[in-house]
Amino acid sequence: NRDEYRRAFAGATVHDCFNLLTVLVLLPIEAVTGMLRHISSGLVDAFGITDDQDKGSKVDFLKVITKPMTSRLVQVDKDIVNSVAKATDQAKLEELLKKSMIVNKQSKDSHLFMDTGMSDSVAGALLLVISLLLLSTCLILLVKTLQSVFRGQAAIWMKSLLNLEFKSVPCIADYILIAFGAGITILMQSSSITTSTLTPLVGIGLIKLEKMFPFT
Repeated sequence: NRDEYRRAFAGATVHDCFNLLTVLVLLPIEAVTGMLRHISSGLVDAFGITDDQDKGSKVDFLKVITKPMTSRLVQVDKDIVNSVAKATDQAKLEELLKKSMIVNKQSKDSHLFMDTGMSDSVAGALLLVISLLLLSTCLILLVKTLQSVFRGQAAIWMKSLLNLEFKSVPCIADYILIAFGAGITILMQSSSITTSTLTPLVGIGLIKLEKMFPFT
């Protein structure tokens, strides 16, 4: 459906335009004044966050859901990744780069690339193809599911909710949608997930294109 594709593509690019405009505005300000650095430093000091803080206290909702599957696809040796990032000596860096970042220890859970002898480059290319196939399949199934679920009265109710408007105070609705979108982004810890979820809704006409900006 070309019309759905046009709407969905336009909805997806709204977030890209927002990111570009944000960089164009904030990057020069940060370069001149260091505003974001000072704000970040103030927040860290206010909340008492230190480098020694227990990392286990962080709750990653997405990782809890996706970890069982991704760990069966591939496991990366994070110690080697960290060592490469911190290496200052060129000889040591070259030595580290020769090592495979794919975990091959039998003490770990088995995964798709264990004991295959496959190089990191080949494994990465294969994972890229698998990721694109899974992404395309999930998006197609998501659109099909949305089209089958949001019909009749459910579609009318959801459309009025997602395209919130207060005729007496027009601007208030957009701020509510901004807060809702920010809440989802904070919960999922990814703005891309918010955009990917809402884009099919724009495509099938549940969300107006102008309402996509407050969400993202």
